[in-house]
Amino acid sequence: MNIIGISGGFDSILEGKAGAFDLTENTRNDSAAVLLRDGEVLFAVEEERLNRIPRTNYRPVLAIERCLQAANLSLREIDKIVVYGEEKFYNFFLQRNYLANPNRYTVYATIREWIRNYLKETFNYAFDAKSIVFVKHQYAHAMSAYACSGFESALVLSLDKSEDGFSGLLPRAAGWIWKRFNPSMTQIRWSPFAGISGNVWSRQFRIQANYTGLLLQATRLSTVRLSLPPTNCCRVEATS
Repeated sequence: MNIIGISGGFDSILEGKAGAFDLTENTRNDSAAVLLRDGEVLFAVEEERLNRIPRTNYRPVLAIERCLQAANLSLREIDKIVVYGEEKFYNFFLQRNYLANPNRYTVYATIREWIRNYLKETFNYAFDAKSIVFVKHQYAHAMSAYACSGFESALVLSLDKSEDGFSGLLPRAAGWIWKRFNPSMTQIRWSPFAGISGNVWSRQFRIQANYTGLLLQATRLSTVRLSLPPTNCCRVEATS
């Protein structure tokens, strides 16, 4: 099975800041693509190496093209395209921007349709929208850490900004079998609608408190010792 994984934004480099997602320079940056065949990485490249824009967050069409060229494949020979991020997270941005200014867009589309359209525009092939798979970004982070660790089984801790609504994750991994512990403790959730209330400070406090709880849960499940300085900044130390 041939699979292409993509990350980053979805606006064309020609659209600039007038794109559909209105992403800032620090959002969904480091666009990239990777090609896998039967679970083995064949080729991977970041879009910035090709469009020459550092930490670019434009759609990774050049990276996808280079992956295909490296394996002498066409897009029609790809079985799945895996997208970094949750589907409803992307649809939220599309819906919000369209409702804010419908005259700005010629057509309203879901993220699946959006990706399918830009792939067809670039590669002249209508990729099956049902073959586009979305992965929550915390799972992508966790898998990246586990796959490179060399451990057959491991407790994996992922902490990050909210992105697609999740700020933290604590699963136990053993090959392709992953087990998430108590969801209330091991998955920090944040809603993109929270920013509308303007209650920024309390939201940051809640997320910081949840981070502390997640780290404490990790110490009970593994051989690490957690130290909490007076500043409430968490420090994790390995024990012998």
